[in-house]
Amino acid sequence: AASVKVVVPRIDWSAPAPVADALRGLAVGGSVALTGVIFLETTPAAKTRNPLGDYLAGIACLQAVVESGLPGVRVWFVTVGQVHTERGSELAEIPYAAGLWGIGRVAALEVPGQWGGLLDLPLDFAESGAAGQAMRDLVSADGENQLAYRGGRRLSARLRAARTARNEDARRSGAVLITGGTGGIGPEIADWYSRAGAEAVYLVSRSGPVAALRERFEKSGAPVQFAQ
Repeated sequence: AASVKVVVPRIDWSAPAPVADALRGLAVGGSVALTGVIFLETTPAAKTRNPLGDYLAGIACLQAVVESGLPGVRVWFVTVGQVHTERGSELAEIPYAAGLWGIGRVAALEVPGQWGGLLDLPLDFAESGAAGQAMRDLVSADGENQLAYRGGRRLSARLRAARTARNEDARRSGAVLITGGTGGIGPEIADWYSRAGAEAVYLVSRSGPVAALRERFEKSGAPVQFAQ
């Protein structure tokens, strides 16, 4: 069984530089190797709750670990009630905390060496024992990095193909706005919506071959307009 020493220092998360210094101090002065930082979202029921503060502090925590330069130290974000696991599942409905999952998914791509993963606990985590289960899974490090705990179960994130019926429900009437629409796949999406019956398609972009695309859509009769 793995042996873990938990250290809970008092740290001001408002800026990453002092936090990076504090982490280096823990790594140098501690009796055991520093291997990870767990960022805990304030629980939804807390009277001192500041959702935006959680979001900004999570970013500062991640930046601090990256700036510390400590090898092998990874960041884990732990949230409460931020992941849909099935239809009708109860969520905390706090948008800034859900944003931690967005930041985490970006971090997995941009700083994989410092990223650990995302854990989401149920709203009844104190009574259900989910927090203890999550910490045991974190120590075991079996390669899963997006997990949710519900009803005594550990659920892992997986991609699966959407059913065709849901694809056919895409809205095809009215106006469609496509950002970044003049590059890459944007014109093809505009083409698809035009053929599917959209009354107007707006392509918004900072740059791109607008003149050539305008000529293309005018020839096809597609109701496409451009904005830069």
